[in-house]
Amino acid sequence: MQASVEVIEMSQAPPDMRNVVENNRSLLKKIELAIPGFRGYRKREDLRVADNLLRIFLADNLVHSRQGMGDLKKALAKKLELKLVERVGEVENQLHVVDKRLRHAEQGYSGVAPDYKVNDRELNALYNYDNQLMIGVDQISQTVRGIQAKTAAAPTEELMADVEAVAGMVKNFSVALDNRRNALIAAAGVR
Repeated sequence: MQASVEVIEMSQAPPDMRNVVENNRSLLKKIELAIPGFRGYRKREDLRVADNLLRIFLADNLVHSRQGMGDLKKALAKKLELKLVERVGEVENQLHVVDKRLRHAEQGYSGVAPDYKVNDRELNALYNYDNQLMIGVDQISQTVRGIQAKTAAAPTEELMADVEAVAGMVKNFSVALDNRRNALIAAAGVR
């Protein structure tokens, strides 16, 4: 399923995607909720869809930050700050990696007849974990915008320190994605 979510400023938190999915259920999905034995499956699928929408929202905002780093790289190249251009390019690539990892992260799929079960409580916990990732995305976004705003006037050392701060945030975000995966694996009882 391919979904697209508009990139908005992180200061405007997205709506709870679980409510969005619930409010937009088709008639067929509403009927599925009434079928004994299928109700739980439908609810879990809706939770997975909501989590996917949230992750797409966050990943789209990471793409926006990556594009900001690309713009920064061009501005620094014009100033012939080649060492800084190289480091900004590395951070831009790291943002690309975490964007893809988040966009394609595990969803807690367990199917109709699963070998392991991921229940509603665990899927809600996964959604809440992903919602907490918004803090990291917001920090990255704000810092990138701050660097862009002062590129023309700030000394090279200050810009390098800011770029290193973004690199640290991206590394922390990558660790959070590792922790997310490990938490899902532990919750599902997969060895």
